[in-house]
Amino acid sequence: MPKQNGNACLFWTRPDFKVLLEEAMKMEQHRGLLLSFLAVQLLLMGAFHQSHHLHDLTSFLRLLIQDRSPLQEPLTRMSTPTSARSTLWMSVRMICQTAPSSHPTSRQQLHYAIYVVNQVNNTAFNRGKLRNVGFREAMQEENWDCVFFHDVNLLPEDDRNIYTCDIFPAHVSVAINKFNYKLPYQGYLGGVFALRPIHYLRINGFSNVYWNWDDEDDNIATRVKLSGMLLSRPHLLFGRYHMLEEGQDHSQKQSVWRLGLRAWIHQRWRHDGINSLGYRLLSKERHPLYTNLTVDINFQNPEAPVPNRGIWRLRESF
Repeated sequence: MPKQNGNACLFWTRPDFKVLLEEAMKMEQHRGLLLSFLAVQLLLMGAFHQSHHLHDLTSFLRLLIQDRSPLQEPLTRMSTPTSARSTLWMSVRMICQTAPSSHPTSRQQLHYAIYVVNQVNNTAFNRGKLRNVGFREAMQEENWDCVFFHDVNLLPEDDRNIYTCDIFPAHVSVAINKFNYKLPYQGYLGGVFALRPIHYLRINGFSNVYWNWDDEDDNIATRVKLSGMLLSRPHLLFGRYHMLEEGQDHSQKQSVWRLGLRAWIHQRWRHDGINSLGYRLLSKERHPLYTNLTVDINFQNPEAPVPNRGIWRLRESF
């Protein structure tokens, strides 16, 4: 039977689990004892259900994040892969709302960091370019061997969906409640996308030319295919996510500009991406749960490869 814990989450309890969270919370003055308790509690528990509302987590999170850096270490020492979760376009409210969803990564004993990338408001939104910025800044801080690009309005519903990288790039969020827990179409690659840095460089990252929520997710799927790599996906029972009301999903949006970009991708993808990225880092703020980056992406890289001019003429015609 599912049992509700103090974070308004429902976990499938282990039959040998004897200690209750309420009892452990009475030992707040003994931080070491509580962390030892959490090392047992935060094991893989399978499917759980989030209530998706803001909670009063102050007393619970205080012991977890006190004096902690944005670089999250496993609560127990085990030999595990390193992993970076790169999350984009996140507000402070959503940081609080998604705090409970950080528990699966803790139970999986991962060494990870969360990067939030925000652009200044003088330009149109460009998610692909922000993801390229997040990748570059994260790799400058540590030699990560796995990177997750994670829409922050998605909360994982099953911690058996392991946040590590496979031998191929992976589309992790294969079952979202908005789409009745199935893929909207076979080529859909939105939500949560994971790959190794060497694979990210092989596909030249995300395109920098998609503004105002267009087709960057389908573009990255095409890049994986053109680079000669396969795409892996977890089982539908494990890759389940709940989409919050915040944020927008424009996966079905159509435009002439979008169709034009699709037509030119074979000529453009090697020159439009991480190797042509230009931006200015305005600030880097380190918080207990994440690192916040503010950037100006309306900045050209003078050393970027020159792409086929046809695509720019196409854009100028609309």
